[in-house]
Amino acid sequence: MTTEASSTRLNYTTYLRLPELLGLQSARSTPEHPDELHFIATHQAIELCFKVLAADVRRARDLIDADQLAEAVVVVRRARVLVGATVAQLATLELMPPEAFHRFRQYLGTASGLESVQFRELEILSGVRTAEYQSRLSGIHGGQLPASLVTALAEPSLADAHLAAGVRYGVKDWADFYTDAGRDPMLEVLTSALLDYDDAWRHWRSEHVALVLRMLGDAVMGTAGTDSGYLTRRVYLRFFPHLWAARSEYAVRVGGRSSPADPHEA
Repeated sequence: MTTEASSTRLNYTTYLRLPELLGLQSARSTPEHPDELHFIATHQAIELCFKVLAADVRRARDLIDADQLAEAVVVVRRARVLVGATVAQLATLELMPPEAFHRFRQYLGTASGLESVQFRELEILSGVRTAEYQSRLSGIHGGQLPASLVTALAEPSLADAHLAAGVRYGVKDWADFYTDAGRDPMLEVLTSALLDYDDAWRHWRSEHVALVLRMLGDAVMGTAGTDSGYLTRRVYLRFFPHLWAARSEYAVRVGGRSSPADPHEA
């Protein structure tokens, strides 16, 4: 006996559920502005990439915990490339003239990337968990975090997994790690891949700020009530601060001069 599911042959359209997918771009502008379709489809594509990224970050974390470092490196490198793909998606919006954006911006309401739950989930899963960060997130969501963010906060992060691996592999000081001739080569490759992944997000945030400035300038509030200064301050947010600090400390040890603390950065 054949079931309905087994007797229905899948093809490209049905496997990807293209009718449903391509029916999700609902423009709000009246009359419909052609650039609004571009705006909606680009952000939806980015959110789909975020879904894959969240799964990959969890997978990389679990592989590190299982000491399968070679496999973890492959996943982390792929995640870095996928972040780059979302940067390329953002870049397509740079070709939208500001006047075109402002013809439908009024229809966005408070819709803003600031409200992207998946973006925040990725930050949390990667390693951002400070009390200040969580407080701001709570404020954005009216004092109650979405369930997916509560779940992410209850899980170990990718940064946690890397630190725990360092303990298992005998790393007592990450600055010393760079001078240790006996360091594990696979842990070194993983560490480098994580830095690349972290810096890919720095590039993402930098390009996002640039896009906002192209569209709005630096004197207009975003749809969610934030200004470009908030985005600029977040450009160098780090998922693995222990690795960046180790790079600085190592550079000083081999003769670099420490820069004085900037009082404006406090």
